[in-house]
Amino acid sequence: MNGMYLSFADETGFLGAVFLHEQDIVSAVKEAWRLGINPGGEVMGLGPGPMPPEEWVGRLLTREQIEEFDRIMLAEEDGSPKPLTDGLSDD
Repeated sequence: MNGMYLSFADETGFLGAVFLHEQDIVSAVKEAWRLGINPGGEVMGLGPGPMPPEEWVGRLLTREQIEEFDRIMLAEEDGSPKPLTDGLSDD
């Protein structure tokens, strides 16, 4: 099943990210609010696209958890996809 990746940030920097089983950004943001995992700020959405394993879905992930996810996913890939943490800053 495909879904969405949402990344949240405000003027202080990265606030968290989520993977959700939704097919568009509006539905994904509403679901994040419903689940209580929308930390506020501005949101960027990617997808719909392939979903990660269920342990990564439906919860607010920290920068460290997203970096761990990138390491795991890159280790499983033959190519070199762009990590989700590329371009994140605390500015």
